[in-house]
Amino acid sequence: MNQGGRYDVFISYAEADSGAAETLAGRLSTEGLRVFLAKWIGPGLVESLEKEAALSSSANGILVFSTATMNDAAIRDEYAALLDRAHTGGRRFVPVLVEDVELPPFARIRRPVDLRDPGSAPFDDGLAMLVRALQPRSDAT
Repeated sequence: MNQGGRYDVFISYAEADSGAAETLAGRLSTEGLRVFLAKWIGPGLVESLEKEAALSSSANGILVFSTATMNDAAIRDEYAALLDRAHTGGRRFVPVLVEDVELPPFARIRRPVDLRDPGSAPFDDGLAMLVRALQPRSDAT
């Protein structure tokens, strides 16, 4: 796996976007990627500890952006952690748009994936591009 992680991708999302995040996670899983989604944390586990461990062991990070995203303090922390991993650990950070919102400055400098119109050709194209970007590379060390 890319960077030796347990997950191919960690998906960060605001609670208001849990449906969109779960749909995305399901589609990525169907493509063979190992996905961490907080909603899938099992009973009896501590969510914050599981999220921290998953973030540390993920090769890539996605942040689902909507109007709710940056209003959630926990998501702002995850955003900061995803950026830190991109800068210090060489991990990929991909902003994913699910609503028409302006990205914050450090997300804006990255090429976002537009998934605002499920069921459309641009959505399918964006998802295919995302899958290719997240797939483990055989040449990774």
